[in-house]
Amino acid sequence: MFSAYARVGANRYREIFGLDFEQFEVGQKFVHHPGLTVSQQDNRDESATTLNCAHIHYNEDYASKSEFKLPIYVSTSTLQILFGLAWKTFARKERIIECEDITMTSPVFGGDTLYAESRVLEKKDYSESLGEIKIELSGRNQRKETICRTTCWITIFKSGHHPYYKEVEVVSLEDSPRFAGYKLGTNGEMLEQLGLYFEDFEIGEIYEHAPRKLISAEEARSQAFQNFNWDPRYIDHDYAERYFQEQACPVPELTAMAMITAATTRTLGRVVVNLGWYKFKVARHFYPNELVTVTTEIVDKKDSKSRPSQGILTVKTRCFDNEQKEVAFYDRKLLVYRDGGIPS
Repeated sequence: MFSAYARVGANRYREIFGLDFEQFEVGQKFVHHPGLTVSQQDNRDESATTLNCAHIHYNEDYASKSEFKLPIYVSTSTLQILFGLAWKTFARKERIIECEDITMTSPVFGGDTLYAESRVLEKKDYSESLGEIKIELSGRNQRKETICRTTCWITIFKSGHHPYYKEVEVVSLEDSPRFAGYKLGTNGEMLEQLGLYFEDFEIGEIYEHAPRKLISAEEARSQAFQNFNWDPRYIDHDYAERYFQEQACPVPELTAMAMITAATTRTLGRVVVNLGWYKFKVARHFYPNELVTVTTEIVDKKDSKSRPSQGILTVKTRCFDNEQKEVAFYDRKLLVYRDGGIPS
């Protein structure tokens, strides 16, 4: 049901996202995955970043005197999270053109887990390349209480008009169940899928991960600080320029490794744990604002003797720069759930 992959070569598949305007139908209901557990630290950071002076969001003493007793999560952050959780289905969106209403139906607190669902209410033509759909996006918490609901109009590219999918010639895999982006729920709703199960992988297959990753200088520097990697080459631009003639501080190698591994999680979303990395090699430094592409090849697969609900994959992951030169690679062994091994 609506493929999450496209064939781009023999045994080679590319992750794709979103539906064309023509694929949306009035009455469709989507259940988006994954959910997100928010914290009071997130709440505090959002308030500080946006200069939110309503101290019921971050002053526990003040909040304790209210009927809520705890700081309430920032409403606009809740709304942003819900749209963020729904991005895979609406990835071919051009923009939001109107929110008719936004209703906060129940407070959100640190420790709550948010989930998003959406329904298609109307659709109509917009232009030669775009259609317009009206959706109701709602959020619920771990207790299945509705916490937010919004009705909005968004424009969606028609088939063959999205700039990326127009540029890249791909072969759809609509007839291949293992690559389906959705599973049909008991009430006809479409449940977004979170990656492939162990039995879905075949030795020799190569997956191109998307979206591509660009790491900013600020992100790389922040990672170095947080990981206590205070080598001035990674955090002091003047030092890097003066002593190494670098225009920017390089990205720490293991931060690059984390970035590469994270890029694989759209396909390897059913991973239980990493068992180990092997032969991690880096051809050169990574630098901020480099756009990199990551691929994973399935090298081997075998049953887990101790865990019948899981299997063991051996994969080779490669990272390429914008000129398609290989800049890093590693082998990895990991446990992956079988279908039915964990609830969706």
